[in-house]
Amino acid sequence: MTPHDLLGRATAINSLAYGSRSVGAAIGALVGGLHGAETCLVVAAIGFLAQALVIVVSRVFPLVEQPSMPSETRHEHDRPHCRGALLSAG
Repeated sequence: MTPHDLLGRATAINSLAYGSRSVGAAIGALVGGLHGAETCLVVAAIGFLAQALVIVVSRVFPLVEQPSMPSETRHEHDRPHCRGALLSAG
């Protein structure tokens, strides 16, 4: 389950991933149509290797645990909650 403080980030990553699928499919169709299936597979493999390289050289790879969020240092009574915000707004 995604912690409340990370819901926005998780949603953004999922939206980006779903949107990039159609772009990848279009690129694959274009490369496959113009240059054949073998070239399309080579381009896809290069794309996957590029993604892996980005992850390996990033600061995320050596992390042992997730860094604490700035909001975790605040007290619980200082943290805004969706339900309270909706009740006070209405």
